[in-house]
Amino acid sequence: MGGNGPRANVAAMLARVRLLQDQLDDAEELTRTCERLAAPDQADAQVKWRSIRAIAMARRGEPGEAERLAREAVQLAGKTDQLESWADARVDLAEVLLLGGRSREASRELDRAIILYQEKGSEVGQRRAQRLLARARA
Repeated sequence: MGGNGPRANVAAMLARVRLLQDQLDDAEELTRTCERLAAPDQADAQVKWRSIRAIAMARRGEPGEAERLAREAVQLAGKTDQLESWADARVDLAEVLLLGGRSREASRELDRAIILYQEKGSEVGQRRAQRLLARARA
């Protein structure tokens, strides 16, 4: 009905796809679109643009700002009742930490994410976190 909420969510989904394709410039630009369109109380979009941009920045070798954004995403998600979003944000933070060579901290975040996925009943999310945890512990 003229609102930007759905467009912000679509921008976040497209940003994730571009990130998965390792198209970092496109992913980051789409996070800017999401940031611009998302209402301040649109928690899921606010979490996602931060998490996705954080990973893109970490992949570019900007660990400080990447970690700050990823931790903001975890904090925002933790204020909601959306367990899967909170778990996803923790997985994304773990990826940022892994890219920065901090596998022990990444493992702790992944353990927390797995617990959240179990509480939610998300087997797909749990398997994703477990795969990254195996990488962190290797």
